[in-house]
Amino acid sequence: MIQRSSIFHLPPAVAIEDFETGSLALNVETLQMVELNATAREITRYLEQGHSVEEIAAAMAEAYAQPIETVLADASAVIEQLLALEIVRPGAVSEAEGQGE
Repeated sequence: MIQRSSIFHLPPAVAIEDFETGSLALNVETLQMVELNATAREITRYLEQGHSVEEIAAAMAEAYAQPIETVLADASAVIEQLLALEIVRPGAVSEAEGQGE
């Protein structure tokens, strides 16, 4: 189970391409690819900015006038799926990853 304070990041090997109708995320190392709906893409944008799961849920709950616990559960489920597909990794971006090493 994902903790509220958890932080995740997209590794350098992950590329996300946005299209009119959605987005695709590809991990070029593992060749894992997933289509992101608008909600999942919004979550990845927050992750790219270094926000915790709780911060993401709070921002989205406010933006969409939804209960934070509902949004927290939904955001956690999306992140768990992205973890399984190796599109995101736990923790902040390491210095080596941040430099593309």
